[in-house]
Amino acid sequence: MYIDNAPCLFIWKYGGSMYSPDGKTCTMDSKECKEGVRFWYDLRMKYHVLPTGEETGSMASMGGYGGAFLLFAQSKAAMVITGRYMVPQFRVQKDLEWDVAPFPRGKYTVAPFLSKCYVIPKACKNKPLALKFLRHILSRENQKLISDYGDGLPSINTPETIKDFLYNPAYPKETHNQMFIDELKIGREFEWSPYINISDSNAIVNRELDKMWLEQQTPDQACDNIAKDINAIIRRNLANPNFLK
Repeated sequence: MYIDNAPCLFIWKYGGSMYSPDGKTCTMDSKECKEGVRFWYDLRMKYHVLPTGEETGSMASMGGYGGAFLLFAQSKAAMVITGRYMVPQFRVQKDLEWDVAPFPRGKYTVAPFLSKCYVIPKACKNKPLALKFLRHILSRENQKLISDYGDGLPSINTPETIKDFLYNPAYPKETHNQMFIDELKIGREFEWSPYINISDSNAIVNRELDKMWLEQQTPDQACDNIAKDINAIIRRNLANPNFLK
């Protein structure tokens, strides 16, 4: 089994959240978050059902999205937690027999939700042409291309677009596409706080998790350090009157 280096996928299942509702406090040091991270840690270090960093890193030189996803594509991992955006790559692997299943359930039923969006910038110099392009993106013809390519779900919820999404005659073995639609009911966006740059918070999370995987600290210590360092930056930013201007 392989999963990306994202603790929220596990802390959500134990009722935890990375931030308070107002985004002013990192709550990775909560009991629920620690329980989720400990479970994640045990999957790799105790039960050995997740590959090590060395095992996933060894696949990077072989190319492909994310490198580590090739563990699944090359039948070296039985399961991978990912999104529909990996379907085009799995289709290329002609000898790979694969299918999809719902996100594993935990104490709480939740799954990660990712989305794409197209916007017209305020400074757009040709808004009529930009609107024309957006209308094309939302057309039945283009929505069918999205469904056929396998990268994501169509944006328009009509009987015609859903029919196109559920079954593509070019790939008759892909018969469980309804699952992607059903999972939207329990979808949750990845967490972030407006009071800290996401690159700063990611750097802290990755640093402390790396130390955890190297067994230089326990999962509980990693959670405490993540909360401490992120909250220090949030407090500094909140004290800066120019931060949100």
